[in-house]
Amino acid sequence: MLPRLYERYDQIVYFVLPIAEMDYYDLNPTPPVFKHFDLISGEVSNGFVGERFSK
Repeated sequence: MLPRLYERYDQIVYFVLPIAEMDYYDLNPTPPVFKHFDLISGEVSNGFVGERFSK
């Protein structure tokens, strides 16, 4: 993929985006597990997939 986008590797641009909140889904167990991370306050909420949007 990269050779089609860039002729030389020194043309590649890297960037960093700050993340304030992140959702993690573990689909292996039944029911699937959901975790919401608020990286600013440091809080982690646990639940099941679909539970967050039903409240």
